[in-house]
Amino acid sequence: MKNMVLYAGIAGIAALLVNFLITLVYYEPRPFATYHTSILIPHAADDSFPSDHATGTFAMAFALWVRNRKLGSAMILCAVLTGISRVWVGHHYPGDIAASIIVALFTVWAIQKIKGLFDPAFSMLIGWYHDICAKFTKKGYK
Repeated sequence: MKNMVLYAGIAGIAALLVNFLITLVYYEPRPFATYHTSILIPHAADDSFPSDHATGTFAMAFALWVRNRKLGSAMILCAVLTGISRVWVGHHYPGDIAASIIVALFTVWAIQKIKGLFDPAFSMLIGWYHDICAKFTKKGYK
């Protein structure tokens, strides 16, 4: 379970890094900045493409789905709701959300291809976590 959480975190961070790289070469104004419509929630008029919120949630959901279909499916539903909400409040176009899904899928796929590089570091981190918990609880921790 702890391994799953670490992979989901790495997937989210890596996907957001890919988003950052995309914004360096492509700029799309937000819908409310282009069409001067009212929005439900205030937001900076910065880059719209792709959605960071949707990218992060989809990347973590897909990473969880790879390791646990039931939990991952529930998280994908939450990610879909996140994507819909970003369009609903006027912060993104539907294409921004679609691009976020593609970025998330690509990132999780790439991480799966190189997951052997992460396994030793994750095992070490989980071992440290158990050692720290054992010191505070005065007993072993599983």
